[in-house]
Amino acid sequence: MDLPVTPEETVALLTECVRTKTVNPPGDEARLAEVLARYFEAEGVDVEVQTLSPGRANLLARLRGAGERPALIFSAHTDTVGPGEMPWERDPWSGRVEGGRLYGRGASDMKSGLAAMALALVGLKRAGARLRGDLVLAASAGEEVDMCGARAFVASGALAGAGAVVVGEPTGGRVAVAHKGAMWLAITTAGRTAHGAMPHHGVNAILRMQEVLDRVRAMRLPPAAHALLGGATLSVNTIRGGDAVNVVPDRCRVDVDVRTVPGVDHDGVVDAIRSACGGLGFDVALDVRMSVPAVETDASLPAVQTAVDVAGRLAGRPEKVGAVPYFTEASVYQPELRLPAIIYGPGEAHLAHQPNEWVSVRACTAAVRFYAEYAQAYLA
Repeated sequence: MDLPVTPEETVALLTECVRTKTVNPPGDEARLAEVLARYFEAEGVDVEVQTLSPGRANLLARLRGAGERPALIFSAHTDTVGPGEMPWERDPWSGRVEGGRLYGRGASDMKSGLAAMALALVGLKRAGARLRGDLVLAASAGEEVDMCGARAFVASGALAGAGAVVVGEPTGGRVAVAHKGAMWLAITTAGRTAHGAMPHHGVNAILRMQEVLDRVRAMRLPPAAHALLGGATLSVNTIRGGDAVNVVPDRCRVDVDVRTVPGVDHDGVVDAIRSACGGLGFDVALDVRMSVPAVETDASLPAVQTAVDVAGRLAGRPEKVGAVPYFTEASVYQPELRLPAIIYGPGEAHLAHQPNEWVSVRACTAAVRFYAEYAQAYLA
């Protein structure tokens, strides 16, 4: 099928998405949901904006099929992380195109996947494609923090009965069938304040945390290894403690990012960390702030083989499945909806959350074609 979507239209929609600031926190995803709603309404596509809280919303667009097959979900998130403190070479909200690249926060992660999915759905409608099942774009809020949008979609029943989900996160135009799970842990130690000139009258919570971190760094995570993902990892990524340079700190907190693979039990990891911190002679508080499982889809399933076939044909080379180290909303959809999950997006994973983030315009136009042809093949 000749898809009636131009590269210029692809750039225009992606530029508008990048220019619509949706940094999470706080989110402000409702702004982009309204932009996309107007786009779909102008094309005659059924669309619904689901308000989650002030300034935050999901969007659901549906190209209706014949009802003979379960729906196919296109999954994309509308929020981004912030631009960071390091200066950018180009305005992170410009969507500037230069040298075949479109620059801006979210260009790679993952407004390029979002725009390509929207354009594929619209292109199929313009072309009068006959699908045996519905094609649904679920554009969600909150993926970068707590997946509140994906959880709201599941709770509402809007995606019930679907047959497969394609997640548009950055894969460099390759098909992935697995990703790591994640746990974000807060570890806190307490002490007692004292004057900085008389520290012996207090208990230093930061020094206590140092002992905790020595134990945590020395511990070994469960040894399960995955053929595509490797092993689990643990990284201490933030630390906060103390109120003033002349006061002994009475509280210290670190945030720990644990990434897991299929076969690693999250509760078991938490128990192992608690055990490692035992016997220090003081209390250590551990709070699980977020936990999502690792995801894996059997590569022999028809939904995956169809993706491999379409990607290989469009790329002009044999395609094989891979995996990505980050987590996606498939962590919510696969266990709750019990459906195969495929990850495919035009962005490059190594550019996510980086200054000067960009995406290849050619990769975006190729992704539009992939999503459209995959939807046709899967729903044929």
